[in-house]
Amino acid sequence: MSKREHDHEEYEDDIESSESSSSGDEGSNKAVDMAKGAGKTAGKKLGKMAMKKLGKFAVKLMAKIMAKLLALLGPYVLAGIAILIALMILFSLAYDIGYETKGKDEEYQEEDTRFDNPLKLDDKGEYITTSMSSANKIVKAYYAYYTQQSYFKVINKKMYNSKDLIVKDVKDKYSREKEFMLNPEFLWSLDENLHENKFRYPEQFIKPVHHDEETYELKQLTNENTLLNVESQKYDKKTGLAMKGEKELGVWDYGFAPILQYKEFKEEKEKRGAITEMQVWNKDKQKFENQSVENGKSKTEGVPGFPKTVYMIEAVTSSVGTIENKIEHEWQNTGEKWTKTITEDVTVDVRYEEEVEVPSVNEGGLPMYYVVDENGKKTSQITTGVTAYPVMTKTTVTKYKKETKPATRKIEGYVWSKEPRYEGEPDTSKIVGSRYIEDYMYHYETRVPKNVLGKLELRERTGKNIEGLEAILEDVEEELDEKSEYDNAGEQTTSGTSLDSMMGVQGGSAAFKNASQYLAIFQKYGETYGIDPMLLMAVSAQEAGGQHDQHIGDRCNYAGCGIMQIEHPGGVTTSASAFNYKTGQKETVSVSYNSVKDVDSNIRVGAMILQSRLQKYGNNILFALQAYNFGTGGIGAVAKVAGKDVDYFAKNHGDTSWMAARQEVHTNPSKYFSWSSGTYGDPTYAEKIMKHYPGGSGQKPWAIDKAGNKVYVDGNIKMGEGIAQGDSSSGGFSILNLIDLIVEKWAELFPDAPKEFSPQHVKFANKQIGDAPIDILNMAFAMKEKKYFSEYTYITPKQWKEKYKLLFSAPPSMTGGTQTSIGQKLSQYFPNGYGNVVEKADKVAVPYNGVGISIQAPEGSKVLAIADGKVKEVGRDFVVIDHGEGAVSRYSTLKQVKVKEGDDVKKGATIGISGKNVFLEVQLDGQPTDPSWIVAGGSLTGAFITPAQGRFTSAFGWRPDPFGGSTSDYHTGIDIAAPIGTPILAAADGVVIDVGYRGGYGNLIHVKHTINGKTMSTVYAHLQSMNVNDGDEVKQGQIIGGMGSTGNSTGSHLHFEIQDGVGRYKDNPLDPAKFIKL
Repeated sequence: MSKREHDHEEYEDDIESSESSSSGDEGSNKAVDMAKGAGKTAGKKLGKMAMKKLGKFAVKLMAKIMAKLLALLGPYVLAGIAILIALMILFSLAYDIGYETKGKDEEYQEEDTRFDNPLKLDDKGEYITTSMSSANKIVKAYYAYYTQQSYFKVINKKMYNSKDLIVKDVKDKYSREKEFMLNPEFLWSLDENLHENKFRYPEQFIKPVHHDEETYELKQLTNENTLLNVESQKYDKKTGLAMKGEKELGVWDYGFAPILQYKEFKEEKEKRGAITEMQVWNKDKQKFENQSVENGKSKTEGVPGFPKTVYMIEAVTSSVGTIENKIEHEWQNTGEKWTKTITEDVTVDVRYEEEVEVPSVNEGGLPMYYVVDENGKKTSQITTGVTAYPVMTKTTVTKYKKETKPATRKIEGYVWSKEPRYEGEPDTSKIVGSRYIEDYMYHYETRVPKNVLGKLELRERTGKNIEGLEAILEDVEEELDEKSEYDNAGEQTTSGTSLDSMMGVQGGSAAFKNASQYLAIFQKYGETYGIDPMLLMAVSAQEAGGQHDQHIGDRCNYAGCGIMQIEHPGGVTTSASAFNYKTGQKETVSVSYNSVKDVDSNIRVGAMILQSRLQKYGNNILFALQAYNFGTGGIGAVAKVAGKDVDYFAKNHGDTSWMAARQEVHTNPSKYFSWSSGTYGDPTYAEKIMKHYPGGSGQKPWAIDKAGNKVYVDGNIKMGEGIAQGDSSSGGFSILNLIDLIVEKWAELFPDAPKEFSPQHVKFANKQIGDAPIDILNMAFAMKEKKYFSEYTYITPKQWKEKYKLLFSAPPSMTGGTQTSIGQKLSQYFPNGYGNVVEKADKVAVPYNGVGISIQAPEGSKVLAIADGKVKEVGRDFVVIDHGEGAVSRYSTLKQVKVKEGDDVKKGATIGISGKNVFLEVQLDGQPTDPSWIVAGGSLTGAFITPAQGRFTSAFGWRPDPFGGSTSDYHTGIDIAAPIGTPILAAADGVVIDVGYRGGYGNLIHVKHTINGKTMSTVYAHLQSMNVNDGDEVKQGQIIGGMGSTGNSTGSHLHFEIQDGVGRYKDNPLDPAKFIKL
């Protein structure tokens, strides 16, 4: 450790400094005390390998020094000096070893070695901590108390302490506050080193960082000459009281607490769809008949609980700088299906028969009449001559009358959500590194309330005594022991420093977080089939890592399929049955690949299968979970090995003896049933599900039984990690997990208000020098990560930027996890590109309604296949093309159809002739996708498509110098900004004529095109990756590279040019906006 400069200016009530005494005797006594203390600490450490090595080195060094002194000074002087040297070396070794191993041993207290953590030798010959002493736990819990208060909120340009009741309900939609709180280990390291164990005053460090009062951006503490330029409250030297309105140079009004800026949003959800089927009255058959509807009327419906007010953090100012990100707030399809049948009254023609009299006719068709006598009276004789008495006959005639009857309309669509999401990459340009932290410690002075001095009293400072704190720690400690195999161990920088430590980045089950993107679907089918939605998510986390798209395709023909891993749909699994608690009816569905390849249906079938297991085994949740993996035959064998049968375990939930029998069935399955593929199933499957389940707040999995009762899990399984816990980089006690678990118990933990600070303040200064600030920072890392102090080095500003970029990236639930953008999806499903829909398209007549879009075009225009494929179905006015890879397109309301079923078609082939409109639908893996991006990408704008999806940031033509120069810059293309790696698409068919690094353009691809007989070219610059070579032929829409920030660039973006000809870049630039839609 570097030496520290101490500056303890004495008030009347000063803080005694170890340097303040001038007495020689006092100095000797202090040296002896220091040696005793060092010996006490070193005594426990001497058994360590590192200590042994240093001990041997020290003995050799002492021997050499003493030999020299013996030769020079003689034996009499040597005896006294040797004792002093021995004490100095012993103290130095003990101090260095103690400091080096603090983090590894999790030693927070040094007051009494009786309360040190117990150690044991591991298989590498190193000592490791076996558990934490109560004293160390209390110290950690003490700093956790302040961690909860270690940030400030800015709402509507006004800053509040996070404890203020007025902003209590203002919380980030995704609970990201924990990402930026000051880590307890950081607070401990500051308090321990800067206050030298003379007193405990973490309140100093949870004051806000020095900031601009209007923008809340970080302001440095020193000027360009490293001189302090920040002022704090001035105190009277004699009384220690604040001097109203007076300031002096100093840092004590500020600390390290970050400032979080929130933005308010109205989050909305609605169901959107269109009528796809309706009952139509058949007048001849006198009945309703179902009829498919093309381009049906749009329908919308609200979702309970919406709209609602939510908040998101849009900027954070911390001690390393300010980071911000734009937030988009647009409608997006959630992928959750919506189907509804409605009834509407319609007027129909109802047929009926009526008996009437009509004139009679003879065989010749002439009307017949009764003959009249001379008196004018009717006789019985008949004639064809006209008289006043026609012959009438009775007959039955058909008539129609108007009636109103109820007719059904089937609506199909999706649930749409308008929720705030981070857009693109965060702006890290104002992240400047650890300068603020270092300057703070170089100039460290504080004004300490007088009643803070002396012994730390937990009750006075927190409102709770030690016994109460220990009791609550014991309640939650067992919840912190287990570690999920999916938990993140923390990001490592190239220097080996884990930056997660500093800001308390939360981990948790990554797989469970992936599954959370489909929370609405899990919620729907959990309620439908009476299963805890969180339990369904935990199953998906274990089965497929919470992912869906990666687990469909060919693998479904022989293995588990989709997010719920439905076993070989259509082969092994052919149907699923379950009781629907919403309708009160039992449901049975046929299972095939097509029926489970979309995520909604996959989760539904998985929930139905799990419910059947639960009800078969008496809602013994753990037993049923194992049966989900082992199957009914496998779980039956397990029960048999356990000496019971399945009926017994269905009734005796508390008996978990069957768990021990799973290994036998797993290892020797052929002894119990026909099996020839080695081992069988996962013998610890139920436990792994529990590790994903978010049981941090005492919640337990449940299921509804046949009587409608909620049955909770029983058995000796602890709740797992899930998303309610984090930081499980080691399997032991974690302070951030402690925060999660006792956050709702603070009222119990600290029922009384902390004692107010004294108005009298005492000056304390401990200005650091050299590398001391970095050492203090690295000690916080070592304590957090439970590693040796020497494993940490200086963190560069670039590394801080990379970490904060991750901290401000959208979580899976914000981005859809592994789901890709529409542009990326289309490129994946149409690897050979996609093109125009209608030859002479005019505009989109009807925007996306949850099913498709209607494209307006001149009547008689050619309708073109958007990509290669095979004609799957043909009707009177529609064509369906299967493009493979799960992509299907449908073109309807055609005037003529030009293909037949089974035809192979190429992109751009004529498949029909348009009427006034063409209705286009595109389905990817069975789910409707808005095809507007295909249209906007090129089919309405000519030969070129937009080469990347993102934000248009700079136009063609003159513009200010993007690098801050004083002159203007002529921009020969356009810029599209998006995250690094965003796919870059070939704007048209062509041949690659140049690939490589080209100075300010960075990585570049140049493609030659022939457009209507004219030679043109396109340029794609600043790429992160290039997927093509010189001479390669490329197709429109083909992925040729990934977006980046190489060359002269201010951030990740694509510089795109369209050239007249194939000259050098910038030779004959054309405005891309005239060729593509932005």
